[in-house]
Amino acid sequence: MHATQTTADTLGNRPRCVVILAVLAFGCQEYTISAKSGVESTIDTATTTPAADQETATLEDTGCRAEDEVCDGRDNDCDGEIDENLWQACTNCLGGPGKTVQCLDGVYEPCPVPMDLDPQILDFPETVDECLWGTLGNLTPVDGGLQARRDQSQRIWVPDGTLLCSLEIESTTKVIQFDDHLFLTLNGIYLLGSVHIQPLLTPIEEFYQYRWTDIAGVNNNTLVQEVFCASGYSTCELPQSQTKGTVSLAFSPSGNQALMEAATDLSSSDYVVGLTMTGDNDRSDCQHSGLRLEARVTYEERD
Repeated sequence: MHATQTTADTLGNRPRCVVILAVLAFGCQEYTISAKSGVESTIDTATTTPAADQETATLEDTGCRAEDEVCDGRDNDCDGEIDENLWQACTNCLGGPGKTVQCLDGVYEPCPVPMDLDPQILDFPETVDECLWGTLGNLTPVDGGLQARRDQSQRIWVPDGTLLCSLEIESTTKVIQFDDHLFLTLNGIYLLGSVHIQPLLTPIEEFYQYRWTDIAGVNNNTLVQEVFCASGYSTCELPQSQTKGTVSLAFSPSGNQALMEAATDLSSSDYVVGLTMTGDNDRSDCQHSGLRLEARVTYEERD
């Protein structure tokens, strides 16, 4: 006698590809097949909440309402982070863009402030040799002319990556004497001189850029024979040619800011004080007694 097969036996012996067909046919519904009872249950995965929606729901449950992030120690934009990626630009000591600071713990880091350096000594040794006539851009001797010059320079030191904010120069030498004319410059800006050569120079805003080539060969008698002080000074002293006197130079706050801006535009890393002596045709020309200057400066960190 042949035994009669039941439905469960028939399903149990058939290939299980029916599971795959069920998934293909019904998409998101998953079927579980039982050898005893056929299709036992279904799970509808289409109703499962995505993880992103769960996170949003969690944030909404906490009462967070997203706003632009501000530096206040709170999570304004509801992203789980506080004061992230908030930066603020400072204004430097010359009124321009300065260092960029970050928001930390609800407040921005402090902006840099000008710092003092110890006074720096700028030594310009006495010159005793006559002018180098006819060399290095100098001309041959002519009575009354600006025919030759001798240059000296001293660098003002500031830390790397910083900005010079203010400058005061004062002579620690009680008496100086020179022949013919003396010019003092900062990065080529005409600061102080024994004669008015500025009409011959290139203007840089309210200052003048000194170049020997602009004045070489000019008749000294056509120039105003008075001490020149750069714009914005508060103290300015220099003796006339071939007379004895002291040297000092300081600027008002507004004049100092303008000077530092102009000097920084010409050189963003070095600050050089230049001393130039001129001569016309005498053996004593291009000479000065020893001069020692004391420079007092403030500086600020760059970004």
